[in-house]
Amino acid sequence: MFCSEPETIQHLFFDCLVATLIWEFMSLLLGKNLGSSLEQIAHFWVGNRKNEVLNMATAAVLWSLWKCRNNIFFRSSAWSSMHVIWRMVLRHLRSWKHLCSNANQDVLAHMLRRLEDKSVEIPRLRLR
Repeated sequence: MFCSEPETIQHLFFDCLVATLIWEFMSLLLGKNLGSSLEQIAHFWVGNRKNEVLNMATAAVLWSLWKCRNNIFFRSSAWSSMHVIWRMVLRHLRSWKHLCSNANQDVLAHMLRRLEDKSVEIPRLRLR
């Protein structure tokens, strides 16, 4: 949807230039290589709550990419910039804050501050 490549799950969420840049930036901010496939991301989902905040972040990225794609496809929204998706990620994380365990509230708050501070460094990518 963001480019002229055939739309597959792998392409939309990981291989498209837009998705690739978002995942690379998120990996840098979180200090973890999040991977480049659903299987790699999903391995963090298994187990205890030690990856709770990281899992919220990956879910927010996936959901934001999907919502942006649907806005373009169904609402004829025009692509404007990477900042649109990044703001969606931040908005989702803020609205999901109450879902985070009390033990990880400070970790989530710290991550949100880092994401907000670094949001100005998002690559400027404009698609036609």
